[in-house]
Amino acid sequence: YAIYRTENLADVWTDITETLKKVDKLLAKRRGNEKFLSGAALPGLVDYAIWPFIERLPQSIDIAGHNSEEFLRKELPAVHDYRKQLLADPTVQKVSLPYEQLLAHTREYLTNDNPDKVYKKGDPFPARADPNLLRLYNVPHCQFCERVRLVLAAKGIEHEVINVNLKDKPEWLLDRNPSGKVPVLEIGPDSQILTESLIISEYLDEAYPDKQRLQPEDAFQRATDRLFIETFGAKNTVIKHLYVTENLADKWTDIMEGLTALNKVLSNRRWIHKFISGAEQPCLADYMVWPLIQGLVVLVDLAGQDREELMPKWLPALYDYWRQMPTDPTVQKVCQPHEALVARNRDMRSKIFKK
Repeated sequence: YAIYRTENLADVWTDITETLKKVDKLLAKRRGNEKFLSGAALPGLVDYAIWPFIERLPQSIDIAGHNSEEFLRKELPAVHDYRKQLLADPTVQKVSLPYEQLLAHTREYLTNDNPDKVYKKGDPFPARADPNLLRLYNVPHCQFCERVRLVLAAKGIEHEVINVNLKDKPEWLLDRNPSGKVPVLEIGPDSQILTESLIISEYLDEAYPDKQRLQPEDAFQRATDRLFIETFGAKNTVIKHLYVTENLADKWTDIMEGLTALNKVLSNRRWIHKFISGAEQPCLADYMVWPLIQGLVVLVDLAGQDREELMPKWLPALYDYWRQMPTDPTVQKVCQPHEALVARNRDMRSKIFKK
């Protein structure tokens, strides 16, 4: 996780290489002379369980400015050979993104979500160089801001992003939204203001009709989509446990009850379709609930549950949707990888509960 926590990886390159060599040694000892950890001709559960981590290991090498292929071959021979074997597996080929694409997404995420400036109390207001350019006041890891960023990206709307610190709010944010919440959209030379993620997202879709339409033309269908979005959000009370429950296992019965209710809401609306839209591309409703569903899967992981065993059996609609949405280019561009989301929430919880 150094790539998400350290601005200049060169500063910690020695620590990174030491850690990578420990992983290589551990893998070599466990795998022996076998092709897979399963000891068979095909990968087993243990192979698929650790592959997402092995898949991403080279990123820290490339982002630190080194050649991952050369480094793996020379310094991490066990990891290098194991990656080569698993990349030939049809299941991995079907599910995993090409490494170059994965690396590109991570680089873009690091660029977008680690801005040079996060404005706080006392900072001067950043003047709008182009008053006709939309401006989004944003917090990078906010689910509701992510909704708006997804819509902006899906429609290809030019805009600028001003990141703010909500714990130490700049005074001029309160001038634009007295509640001090984000997202806030500033529009045009007259500085018209919109707040609330769903309202902003609907406005963007209607104000830019020449871009990809995200809402149905039929008024009744638009209304049912809004009802679904609001129902899913209202029932998503279970996510509070990430912030208020120190030992998630103690509340697992309650958490599972909430997740089951959300699974039913999603299943009833989505039915057998890939996306809520019922089409080959997500719609506004997809982009509104996706950030919330990301958080639910993080909750499962941080509660110590076996996601790959639990969710397909007991939460199949949530699980399948969680697997489908990352295939969308807009989601790939805007949203952070699941592992990074888990790491960030784990760090956040450690600060809340002072572990």
